[in-house]
Amino acid sequence: MFSFRKRLSERIDQNKWTKRFLLLVGIQLLFTIPNLIATAVMYNPYNYEYLNTPEGGDDKWYDTIAKRARIQYESIWFIIFEIWRFWLAVDGVLHGNSMTISVTFFSTAFAIVLGAMQIVECTKVIEYTRLSVVPQIIMTSLLCAVAVPTLYATYKMYRHSDWIKFHKLGPDVSLHVMYHWVQCFVLVIKGDMFFQAMALCLYFAVLAFSYERWYPFIIVLAPIVTIAFLYLGRRGTTIFLTIKCQTQFGKGLRDYVQMRGTKNKSFNSKQDTETRLDTEYILSGWNDVENNQEHNNTVISNNVNNNNIFESLRTGNTR
Repeated sequence: MFSFRKRLSERIDQNKWTKRFLLLVGIQLLFTIPNLIATAVMYNPYNYEYLNTPEGGDDKWYDTIAKRARIQYESIWFIIFEIWRFWLAVDGVLHGNSMTISVTFFSTAFAIVLGAMQIVECTKVIEYTRLSVVPQIIMTSLLCAVAVPTLYATYKMYRHSDWIKFHKLGPDVSLHVMYHWVQCFVLVIKGDMFFQAMALCLYFAVLAFSYERWYPFIIVLAPIVTIAFLYLGRRGTTIFLTIKCQTQFGKGLRDYVQMRGTKNKSFNSKQDTETRLDTEYILSGWNDVENNQEHNNTVISNNVNNNNIFESLRTGNTR
């Protein structure tokens, strides 16, 4: 059974950069989430405590309310992104996925861009609110400061993850290519999870601030239709894979999975020729050893016979 705590402790003990990498990602989460939650609460369009009455009539009022709502939902999306980024980093460490770990730095750079966009949006409504842009500036500055050590820690973790992959798969290049594409597929699935959550937030945002009567029904109906199409697509994929497996059944996996470089191996291949030559060389060495032993035994027996003859002659001369 998979144990989260056991696997995480094993990964941390394997490399000192694992702890530093997770520490940097956790620090980013700590100084972004509280600021974003406070921003989402204070820029609530129905919170009139921090709102000044704009001059310019109802149009200006509605424009200010819409901008505050935009900042609020951008903060909520930013919170979801930060949680997803932290989960992505921890998951990459647990499974030794170098692709997932490398995305951590790019997500940090994207978080800096989101922070800069939030500064611009808050500046547009600063004259109509009693709020300051200083928290957003501090948050974005801290993200920029942490980006450099995060890049170096990501590089170290990327190399460590590649070594873990090499330790598991060995030197076979074909297996490494297959595993690389598996990592890419898993990364796309994790990105799809994030965008699904973003889409749900978008549905609720439009539903909360739409003034047309027919538009909310489309927003509610769209996810239901999407789920139906996803179900039909899943069934269609299963049927397609079943037919494909039936047509390919019995042909084996030799042409698709190459283990240790044994592609198209035959009795007349270069590898077999080299193996045969090595075997003949070893056998010839053993034959030489056996011939030398026979020669030595012959020499010893001849010496023994000569000694016996010499001893018999010496004894006869004595008599």
